[in-house]
Amino acid sequence: MTLPNGGQIAASDINYELRGWYYYEMSIWHARNGYYGGINDCSGPRPGGPSRSTNSGYAWSDWWGYQHNASCSPIYLYIIENACDADVRLQRYWFDGTWVGEWWAWATGWGDSRGNGVYTYARVGDQCYAWFDAQVDWGNGWSYCYKTVYSNYRGYIAYVYEPQYYGRNVGWTTISGETISVDNSCY
Repeated sequence: MTLPNGGQIAASDINYELRGWYYYEMSIWHARNGYYGGINDCSGPRPGGPSRSTNSGYAWSDWWGYQHNASCSPIYLYIIENACDADVRLQRYWFDGTWVGEWWAWATGWGDSRGNGVYTYARVGDQCYAWFDAQVDWGNGWSYCYKTVYSNYRGYIAYVYEPQYYGRNVGWTTISGETISVDNSCY
């Protein structure tokens, strides 16, 4: 069960989220400090995380939206640059819109030219954007390319076949445990 994302939250809700069953006694101090289990860093909304530091995780509202069983999601970038330049940029923001960072794929293969395929892991609720770069530095920019974003849970979030000169920005909100593949293939 994910905790509610607003409104009233009870100690029993936090107790159940952390322990999976109801105990008679629960303290916010013990919950925040890992006495009942560590705070799951894969949950976007979490005590002490972004927008959840009203009182360093000790306020009831700091627990809104917390998901104790959340899994982080790897994001892979893949490009094929046979016909032209086909760069991809990935941007990540926390669930509250705070900037996290950006990652680029520049050379054919999984990830960068060194073979690093996983560029980042996203937390539940992270806002992600893949920019299929329209700046073609070499080759024929009118070559048709497959520009896709694929989730193992949701299927294709985007599937477009168009010239590389047409830039495209695709956004999504990450869900628990999904794997995302971003592909810009210009044959």
